[in-house]
Amino acid sequence: MGNLQTLAKIDILEIDPTKVARAKQMMGVKATVRLGSICWMPYRDGVFDLIIDASTLDHVPQERLGQTLEEYRRVLKQNGYAAIMVWVSGGATPHITNHEQSWTPDYTCYFAEPVLRRALEDKFIVEEQQQFYTDGKGHMDYFLCKKKESE
Repeated sequence: MGNLQTLAKIDILEIDPTKVARAKQMMGVKATVRLGSICWMPYRDGVFDLIIDASTLDHVPQERLGQTLEEYRRVLKQNGYAAIMVWVSGGATPHITNHEQSWTPDYTCYFAEPVLRRALEDKFIVEEQQQFYTDGKGHMDYFLCKKKESE
């Protein structure tokens, strides 16, 4: 019997075309690295058991949050999970760290917790939420979300 490291098929999406070659070099044969965006994932429906989002969702503008979470739900298998680490605002409104407030790979959004929670619960069953880091503007939260099937 193998473990996750030896049995898992790993796909990585990289939005920055200048970083794809470096990611491929770092991962070698352990993973497939593709140029792409989490807002429009280049995969068929229902192909993944697990999505791990390690502070990627907070680089998506709030107006694309629902669309991106729908992409996560779409590419997950039935009973699939999304493990999401994301910045949450310490205040009532999201805090945008870039000055133009326009999307770039360097854009970072601290989502207002009620907005984020509603968006997650629209597509998933939130099984766990843990706050594990704070930076004065907000906190990093971990969400374990099970795919909610369409009604």
